[in-house]
Amino acid sequence: MVWIIAGQSALLVLLVLLFLIWKGTTSEMIWQLKHGSAGSRFKAAGDLALSGPNAMETAPALRDAVDDPDPQVQRLAADALLRMRAWSELNSCDWVRKADVYSITSATTDIANTYPAPLEALPLLQNVLLNYPEPGARQQAAMTLGRYGERAVPILMAASDDRDPTVRSWVQTVLDQIQGRPPLRGR
Repeated sequence: MVWIIAGQSALLVLLVLLFLIWKGTTSEMIWQLKHGSAGSRFKAAGDLALSGPNAMETAPALRDAVDDPDPQVQRLAADALLRMRAWSELNSCDWVRKADVYSITSATTDIANTYPAPLEALPLLQNVLLNYPEPGARQQAAMTLGRYGERAVPILMAASDDRDPTVRSWVQTVLDQIQGRPPLRGR
């Protein structure tokens, strides 16, 4: 009887130790993002946002969390993806439609300041330029696309008839710079 109790106690101690080792790992954070309560999903997304590029393996789970029912979890998941520079994950979810202007500006600025220009960010910039409702964000996307040179020409051409005259002007200016033409006066 004593051996049974000692064996069960040792097993319990082992399970507690394994849990403590697992707690705080990326596996546990991914599990929390997918199955946890609203509070634990929020905490996991926040912790991953602080991890930045070091937690890139969590990007698919964060992409799914951008569609979380809790708007706070959505924002933190998107912020984590922004900090990771997980451009393709941000573009593959509904982020551009939901994002505020500050988040879009932060993303385009980060892309513009990355050398060399990250090719995986090109579809995200295209999505912003062609679909985001706020003209200032579309202007910034057009300027950022200028860093991609000839690769950006088809995207910029698609936006050359933008509904906002200022965006159209920026698109044309960037196209002129890429194609080596001097800008027209009065634009």
